Amino acid sequence: MDKTNNQNIKDKVGKRIVVIGGGAAGFFAAFAAAEKGRPVTIIEKNERVLRKLLATGNGRCNFTNINGADISRYHGQDASFAKTALEAFPPGSIIDYFRKIGIPSVTEDEGKVFPMSRQAASVVDMFRLYAQSLGIEILTGSAVGLIKRSRSGFTLDLAKRQINADRVIIATGGMAAPDLGGSPAGLDLLKSLSHTIISPNPALCALKAEKADISGLSGAKTVSFVTAYSGARRVASAKGELLFTDYGVSGSVVFSLSHIKPYHNDIKLSCDLMPDIPKAELARLLEDRAGLSHIPAASLLLGILPKAIAQKIMSGAKGKAAEDIASMIKSYQVRIKGAMGFRAAQAMAGGVSTDEFDPQTMESRLMQGLFVCGEALDIVGECGGYNLTWAFASGRAAGLYSAKS
Repeated sequence: MDKTNNQNIKDKVGKRIVVIGGGAAGFFAAFAAAEKGRPVTIIEKNERVLRKLLATGNGRCNFTNINGADISRYHGQDASFAKTALEAFPPGSIIDYFRKIGIPSVTEDEGKVFPMSRQAASVVDMFRLYAQSLGIEILTGSAVGLIKRSRSGFTLDLAKRQINADRVIIATGGMAAPDLGGSPAGLDLLKSLSHTIISPNPALCALKAEKADISGLSGAKTVSFVTAYSGARRVASAKGELLFTDYGVSGSVVFSLSHIKPYHNDIKLSCDLMPDIPKAELARLLEDRAGLSHIPAASLLLGILPKAIAQKIMSGAKGKAAEDIASMIKSYQVRIKGAMGFRAAQAMAGGVSTDEFDPQTMESRLMQGLFVCGEALDIVGECGGYNLTWAFASGRAAGLYSAKS
């Protein structure tokens, strides 16, 4: 830490706030508290901060979505918990805040917002510079093993020292992407403080599927509208790129549905492989093509769908009428057998129960002075910048309210 930063910390007065977790939510919590003049320390168990942010958007950092305040894009046992924080700090405010600290942005397809540099590394650099300007102390390689209530606030046990805090913000993230630092450490801390943990599951991940439904399709992709069913009950739906793999299905549309729990309880995906063409219009198109003498029946769908998908559907369509083939295209069935694990996931579904926290302040209802934000809470967003939107909005709420006297 340089001399200027040390002086900034000495100049700050009032309740000391310790943020556990040096990710997106933790930094925004720290920013908000430090801007209010509070001394703030970020404790990060890894040797580097913001490792997950560095990998976001394939290294381009899709940091929000212009539709990011849409509560229907978030999931959990009570997804409405996220509404207050998202409306208090919506995507427009996030974009303005990024600009304020030196990160201009651009908006691309589907409302995704990226830094103008299209480089996550530049976002990480600006976050660190801004934190330094605010006098935020950052301790890396420092895991918190225990949080204890003290007379004046909290005592945090690290490997070789203890730190006292007036207020604590847990922003540890979840169990996704362990290679980038994901772990159950934050949930373990919350459990030790008598909070309820909703069973964590991988989210924003690929799904495993019945081999018969995907054989011959590995590598094929198309834009689809996909509806997930548990038995006869419709569970969720989304539109986006559907990618078939050798083990199942992936792509943005699958990531947006992958929060469904449990993954292996009779879940079936009904995939509309041509969502922009009504079934009747598609049937007429197929009838017209069937009348062309140079197109054999087995090749009826070539030029309409990716070759592997066209061949797969026609292999099961022998003797069927154009309307029946259109139905197969509009509702291709994929039986789900499970999810890829946390190592392949970008986010975690589940986490600490939101029933035990105030949706405006992110403060625990069980323990005054304890706040939680980001992925550790039982809120998960869909693919496309929604999880970072939640991280920033909830982090800012926790930071602002923790800084109140």
